[in-house]
Amino acid sequence: YNNQRYQWRLKKMAPVQYRNHLLSA
Repeated sequence: YNNQRYQWRLKKMAPVQYRNHLLSA
């Protein structure tokens, strides 16, 4: 149920922040 919000956050995030998010996940 969090998928849509997650996708929206990914689009809002910068590429660098997105990579850091994946690494820290």
